Amino acid sequence: MQNSQVDIYAEVHKGLRRELGIWLGRMGSLDAENSQEIAKANLAFTVLSTMLTTHANHEERWIHPLLIVCAPELVSDLEREHRQLERLFDAVVDAFDQLKNGNHDAPWAFQQILYRKFASFCGHYIVHMGREEDEAMPALQKAHSDQELLVLSAEIRGSTPPQEMGIFLTAMIPAMNLEERVRMAGGMKANAPKEAFEGFCALTSEVLNKDDWAAICKRVSI
Repeated sequence: MQNSQVDIYAEVHKGLRRELGIWLGRMGSLDAENSQEIAKANLAFTVLSTMLTTHANHEERWIHPLLIVCAPELVSDLEREHRQLERLFDAVVDAFDQLKNGNHDAPWAFQQILYRKFASFCGHYIVHMGREEDEAMPALQKAHSDQELLVLSAEIRGSTPPQEMGIFLTAMIPAMNLEERVRMAGGMKANAPKEAFEGFCALTSEVLNKDDWAAICKRVSI
């Protein structure tokens, strides 16, 4: 039953890594004395928060019940790590709110505290995703067929409201390579309702440059 094609973590993790990297750079360069910039960034940060929360919920609702059967000790570790990551991220959110609200005497020093808290979170989160890819995915591939994993992936996507799916795709598509983009576009073209496929094409053409979008169109005959 072992397979090597279906990896339910790969594309979403690429998108999350990209977003974490973008935000790590943004956190490091925040102007601690510019209240408007801080407020704008703080509001935008809620998008990343939504992505991380939704992704963890998807894993625990859809993936972990399968892992409990084939890798029970691993799923216990992963859920324990989820709780640890929640605490680390809550500390980042709290520090960001304090910077926005001016609850400090030295804004530049506090901006550095925020940056380091987020950097620490990113480090732990990237290690966690690596465990899922290197340990959880092989266990799932060993226990389940390609078709079973494709059905699982479709169930996860189907459970995601369109607005949240748009947030994920906006992060994922630029992070994916051409083969991954073509595979996703081809699957949408073959299986999704016309309106959904048209929405996917509109979003993809918006988040990619002209050449990258043209490469997909050529391969998928769009």
